[in-house]
Amino acid sequence: MANETFQSALNSANALYKDLFTKIKRQRNAIDLENDEKVLAIIEEKDRSIEALGEMDKKIRSLLDPLDSLAREALLNESQSLLEENEQLLKSIIELEEHCTQTLFKKRHDVFQRMKGVQQGKSMLQGYSRTLPGKRPRISKNI
Repeated sequence: MANETFQSALNSANALYKDLFTKIKRQRNAIDLENDEKVLAIIEEKDRSIEALGEMDKKIRSLLDPLDSLAREALLNESQSLLEENEQLLKSIIELEEHCTQTLFKKRHDVFQRMKGVQQGKSMLQGYSRTLPGKRPRISKNI
């Protein structure tokens, strides 16, 4: 009975990991397409999936905690392939998430540089603008 319940919980966790992996791939595509609204919607979906994974993790732990070490070890050995698949999915999720984070930081830096350039251009234009009486231009007449 405990074995079947544990296997069922692991299968549910596996389905949640696969769902999260799919969402992160959609997030990466939305980031590449620069669709900010879609990225935000996917992040909200991911948050719900992560919460569900946290609940499933608690359930799995609650199934393992009352078992003695021999029974726990036997149960984990029987489920080794599914545990390894979940671990591999988690590594892939982390890799994709890091890629998305790096891409977003790069885009943020690019936007910041463009804003800085616009601000500098604005200052230059103000220096060339007609001056009001009593105000001197920012750019010297000697240039």
